Amino acid sequence: MSHTPVPWKFGQHSLAIYADNGVEIASTHAGAWGMMSDPWANGQFIVRACNAHEDLVEACKTARWLIGTLIEQKSVSGFVNLSEQTHEKLIAAMAKAEPRT
Repeated sequence: MSHTPVPWKFGQHSLAIYADNGVEIASTHAGAWGMMSDPWANGQFIVRACNAHEDLVEACKTARWLIGTLIEQKSVSGFVNLSEQTHEKLIAAMAKAEPRT
C-alpha cells in the first residue's frame, strides 16, 4: 500500500489537504480536549513536510555517500563538483521544507 502521490495542496478556503487531482485526502482541526492549536498552520506544515520528504531523503542519502567517500579517501580532490551538486540538492530540499514567509 502506498500514500497518495505528492504534491499535496492545502485548501485556500478550507482546512482540507488535497491531492494534485483535487481529491480531498485529509483535513485539520483545532484540536480536542482543550488543546489549542492552529489548524491552518498544521495543514500547511503537513503539506510542506510531505511534499519535501522525498527530496530531503534523496539529498541526505547523497550527502551521506559523499561524506562517507571523503572519509574513506581522506582527500577532497576530485569531489569538488560532486560536493557542489550535493550542496545544491540540500539547498533545494531545505527550501522546499522550510516555511515560506
